[in-house]
Amino acid sequence: DDSGSAETPAHNIVLKNLVVRDVGPTGNRDGIKLSGVNAFRVEGCRVERWGSGGSGIDMVGCRQGVIVDCTFAEATGEAANGVQAKGGSEDITVRR
Repeated sequence: DDSGSAETPAHNIVLKNLVVRDVGPTGNRDGIKLSGVNAFRVEGCRVERWGSGGSGIDMVGCRQGVIVDCTFAEATGEAANGVQAKGGSEDITVRR
């Protein structure tokens, strides 16, 4: 998280081979939340049963990121989604 300062973003973050499950209760609950992070990689992660309105991976204002070989399973609601990039996010690659 950039702690609200675009001048000092968190950067060079790697999340690898994580298992995130049973995030709740229902509602807008994300499995992995990234805010204002630059130069990151999320690799080989599995996210299961996150909130009914949230994302497996949710990004706000993130840049130069790669999400690769991740699995999203058993979303708990119609409004849930696997990956969401918003709020000025740019240069994000999602593969496999």
